[in-house]
Amino acid sequence: MKEDPLLPSVLSLPGGSDLHAHELVTSGCVLLQGRSSCMPAAALGLREGWTCLDACAAPGNKTTHAAALVGPSGRVLAFDRDAARLKTLERNAATAGAAHVEARCQDFLSLDPGAPEYAGVRAVLLDPSCSGSGTGGTRMDWLMPSERERARERAALGGDGDDPAWTRLLESDAHRVHKLSQFQRRALEHALSFPGAVRVAYSTCSVYARENEEVVESVLPAAREAGWRLARALPGWPRRGLGRFAFGEDVVRVHPTEDGTDGFFVAVFERDGGSGEEAEGRGEGKRARDAGDAAGGGEKKRPKKEGKREKREKREKKEKKEKKEKREKS
Repeated sequence: MKEDPLLPSVLSLPGGSDLHAHELVTSGCVLLQGRSSCMPAAALGLREGWTCLDACAAPGNKTTHAAALVGPSGRVLAFDRDAARLKTLERNAATAGAAHVEARCQDFLSLDPGAPEYAGVRAVLLDPSCSGSGTGGTRMDWLMPSERERARERAALGGDGDDPAWTRLLESDAHRVHKLSQFQRRALEHALSFPGAVRVAYSTCSVYARENEEVVESVLPAAREAGWRLARALPGWPRRGLGRFAFGEDVVRVHPTEDGTDGFFVAVFERDGGSGEEAEGRGEGKRARDAGDAAGGGEKKRPKKEGKREKREKREKKEKKEKKEKREKS
């Protein structure tokens, strides 16, 4: 057992380890979770004392991870519309001693982001329903004849550097994935509309671009107008997004077999005031400034915006000057 080099709050265990009956696990001191599933909360950059909203929370593995990161002085508002699954979340949170998790049986899309109760939400963790196309290894799907046929179908599609074969959308999945991606887009747009939020993590356990990069790309124009930008999620992770997307280097992909854990995707949005201000990678915003510095031959400081106080002082100074000049003329 050792600390994960990428995820400081995670312990890595050798393959084949079974701790389900261990006292540390049954008592809630240690929570068992796949490595890739630990990435969204870690990438979100949560700070102690923050309020985090977990949008599609049950069964609660990411919820309890977020609760550990914000600490007892913070809060995690966990929403799920499935009452039975939410009961599982409540049991998991209770076992982990996460009394600062508030579980609510409600559809995330029905929430009013402008409601006073959500004014303190600083971060949103969004891991919506998806095709689960990255989890076949964990479920041992390859033992099923139908899955072996799907593997042959995927191999026949071929691939290239920008779209490897393992990310290609199978015809048999196309209709379902299209419907899922529409929901995922609405959920991400909703997550980005909470006025106090400064960090939003979007993740899926899918390998398909339709549910991943294409969802991110679809919300980016409106997100940028609202002050959001893509942060470079988990800079230490080597496998990044698909090369045909301009932001590919900012997002994380996990291969469902080569990386030793479930297939996964993580993107992180940030805006001014978020923990990403001091982070190693600043994604889009950093690249844009770097390009400006290179073109100008050196470091450029962004102009400071005038606040109300500065404008008032400037106006009063001007009025005094004008009165003085009138007195001198008279």
